[in-house]
Parts: sequence; C-alpha cells; structure tokens
Amino acid sequence: MKRLFLMRHAKSDWSEKNIIDFERGLNKRGFNDALLMGKILKHKNVNYDYILSSAAIRAQLTAQIVGAVCQYDIDKIEYSKKLYLCEVNELLSTIKNLPNDVNSVLLTNHNPTCEEFMYYLGFSIEKFPTSAVAILKFQTQTWKEAFQNNFFLEEFLYPKLFK
Repeated sequence: MKRLFLMRHAKSDWSEKNIIDFERGLNKRGFNDALLMGKILKHKNVNYDYILSSAAIRAQLTAQIVGAVCQYDIDKIEYSKKLYLCEVNELLSTIKNLPNDVNSVLLTNHNPTCEEFMYYLGFSIEKFPTSAVAILKFQTQTWKEAFQNNFFLEEFLYPKLFK
C-alpha cells in the first residue's frame, strides 16, 4: 500500500512588487494555513517516509512547516525545480519514479497542476485551494505500477473545512 499526500502550496505573498514568481514566499494566512494543515495531518497520525517539494520558495516553506509539525526531519526534504509549474505528465513521471521503499509521500506543488492531475486521475474536484491536501491510496508495491492498479481518493482536506 502506498499513500500520496498531494498538497498545493499555502497562500503566497504578493506584497513585494520586484520579486520573481519563483522566489515569492508566504503571507500570514499562508503560514497559518500550512500550520493548521500540518496539525490536522499530525492529528491523523500521518508519518511521511519522504517529502518532495517544488523548489519555489512558497512550496518549500509549505513543505517545511507541515514536515516540522508532523515531526519529519526538514533537512531531508528534497526540492525539485522540475516540479515548478510542471505539466501533469512530469508530475506523473516524478511519482512513478519514487523509491519503492517509500510508502508515504508528501508532495508539495502548484496549481493548475494539482487540479489537472486530479482530473487526469478521474477525480472531480472543482477547486484545489491553497494548502489543500489530496490523500491518494494505491494498492501496489511499486510506484511505477501505482496508476495501473486500484487507487482511490481517501480524503480531500483544505483549511476552510476546519475554520
């Protein structure tokens, strides 16, 4: 059994006008929502074997906050520039190439990729808000075969559900 926690980064900070998109951080609501979602996931006894994030600053910060709350060693988080505003096929390839000894993964990414990925998998999620987490369960031993076998959406969580 494999579990993927696909998370959209928390709300970004648009206050600085001269900063490039890749380097934009989080605003106050973003920090608070990432912290809230980390607490929700910790309450569900989530333990990650691996955390992978887009290398964009807002995604990194989101992964670090959630990872820290869930007691993951944030120095072990991996960051990928390829995930920054990637297409669905790149996200799919990244997931299929995860190490097979990893059973539980938090993957922090961006929209529209998160929404498009869920649509690609056949799940009708109208909107994938900031800090939302789609928890996908795969009945497989390998990530390469994850999308060939039975898989389902276990839960779809987002901050407004808990406010």
